[in-house]
Formats: sequence, structure tokens, C-alpha cells
Amino acid sequence: MNNSIYIPEHIKGILDQVQCSCELISVLEETISRSVVEGFIPLVYLNHMSEICIQTTPLESQIADYAYIAISHIWADSLGNPMANTIHLYQAKLLQERVDALATQQMRKLGLPPLTSKVPFWMDTLCVPATDGPSKVLAIASIEKLYKTMAVLVLDRDLTSMKDLSDIERAVRIAASPWWTRLWTVQEGAFAKELYFQFQDRAVLPRALHSSSGQEPQQTTENEWITRLLVRDALSGIIELPVGHKHRS
Repeated sequence: MNNSIYIPEHIKGILDQVQCSCELISVLEETISRSVVEGFIPLVYLNHMSEICIQTTPLESQIADYAYIAISHIWADSLGNPMANTIHLYQAKLLQERVDALATQQMRKLGLPPLTSKVPFWMDTLCVPATDGPSKVLAIASIEKLYKTMAVLVLDRDLTSMKDLSDIERAVRIAASPWWTRLWTVQEGAFAKELYFQFQDRAVLPRALHSSSGQEPQQTTENEWITRLLVRDALSGIIELPVGHKHRS
């Protein structure tokens, strides 16, 4: 990846990247770096005034298990920014909406009361110091711990443009995602307690797809039967994802 020509993306299919004038919002790198050095996980959220806010949680705290959502993505989808801890406002708004929806889903699943405030999230673009140095090294070295949170949400540019798919279609799309071709993202998935993939209409837990696609109907065509077997094997690989290296390469 050539950092000098890397362009952070707006929202695919909604905003024109040349004509759109939506502002960039930034996280103060000094604040992020200080939090990391002091042993905290820096988290961000967008408040009701569309202002980006920072909060922290102790890296070793058990409370952190249900405190935030961690984002996993490949930089080829243009959600990163190698030059600064900056993101487009509309992208941040969409991220916050998806994080809030997933957190609500998780709280309901755990039998806990719904959240009444914006849910913070961790994303490398905003929460890892952009400048090379000791704090950036520390942040990357903490990846394993910080991804063991409430849930990890995978953002794939193609998946987030799709909706109204059958479970089998969703499963095949997940299994074919370029997200699986990057060592660091696969690590993040291995560390996750709950790994969700975001589609346009909702976030999907592969295990749920595996469960629903595992029920074979009484009558099915040969092609449908083969497809179901492929889906089952692909999703079994996702569920039993082995833990790889502990640090990004």
C-alpha cells in the first residue's frame, strides 16, 4: 500500500468522493498516545452533536469485556488513514449506527438491559497513533487483548452493499470475503469472542448461519446439496478459527 496516494473513502454508493464536501473529523493523536502508554484502551464514539469523543477503559479490566465494539477491516477498502487519526464525518456516523445496533443486539442476547447511550468502539484508524513511535508499537502489541471484547464487527465493502440475502448466500459471501486474505484481520477474528460480519441490512453471526444451513430439507437438488455442504465446511472453518500470531506483521 502506497501511503502517499491512499485516499480514505466516504460511503460507497451514497456519496461522490470528488464532489462531496463532508468534513473530516479527527482524534487528537497526543491523547491517544498518552492513553496507550498509561495502559488504557482508547475508544471513540460520535455524540448527538456529531462530535467525536474519546473515552478510555483499562487494558486489563474485566469490565472491558462488555464495554465496546472492536472494528476489523482491510485497508484496501479505504477505511484507514495512514497519515492521521482522521475519518470522514458521514463514515463515522454510519459506523456509530452499526456499532449501536450490534451492541443492542448483543445486550438482548445476553439478557441485559438495552444501552441508553452511544456505544464506544475501537478502530485502528482512530485508535492507533498514526505516527510511528513507541505508543504505536504498544497499541499494536495490545491487539489480542482489546479484540476480546463484547463483539468484533467485520466491515467488508462488498458485504456492506448487500441486503435481503438468504442465509446460504450470506454464508458464501462471508467465506469468499477478502477479509480472510489478510493475516492481521484473521488474527483479529481469532481473538474475538463473537465475530459478526456487517451486511447493509444487519450484522450476521456466522455460527447462526451455520446452524440454520445445517438443517437439510427432505428434498433438495444435487446443486443445493453441494452448496450446503460447502457452506457448512466454510462456516465450520470460521467458527473453529485457530489463533495465529499474536502481533501484526
